[in-house]
Amino acid sequence: MGKGRRVLDAAEIKNVLAEKICMPILSDFPDLDNLVLVGIYTRGVYLARRIQKIIQRKTKTKPIVGEIDINLYRDDFVRRFDIPEVRQTNIPGGVQDKRIVLVDDVIFTGRTIRAALDVILDIGRPELVKLAVLVSRPGRQMPICPDYVGWDAGSVEKRVYVELEEVDGVDQVVIR
Repeated sequence: MGKGRRVLDAAEIKNVLAEKICMPILSDFPDLDNLVLVGIYTRGVYLARRIQKIIQRKTKTKPIVGEIDINLYRDDFVRRFDIPEVRQTNIPGGVQDKRIVLVDDVIFTGRTIRAALDVILDIGRPELVKLAVLVSRPGRQMPICPDYVGWDAGSVEKRVYVELEEVDGVDQVVIR
């Protein structure tokens, strides 16, 4: 993806997923009943699967993982896509009365999360929805605040890129 300043390497990503995301989730949901981890395509899906594995190692319970595609729900759909790539939204067991942890790689404006909430609410009515992100970046345009944050970019004004082994061949967070 090009050069930049690496702010998290593979070991640090693994650590923040375990300590800053999974541990607080387990504190909030000690029984894991009705918990569903829902990743937003693309990198959010892989992060949700990683969170699932960490929780399973710690508790011997495997939470459900679902994935959602928000492309048709984006408010900039017309500007971004001539023909969007639409992937399947799949949440085993649905969302009705479930406790959802929505997972994404980066939160910036909040518009992706708003679109993801629209997808979830079109499927059903969850008991609650919380948000987990690997990176929180300043610049919200929507009143959306993550509940679980791996790394807070603070006042960084440059672009933040999350690269994951499953997609990019390397685990790192880079500022360019």
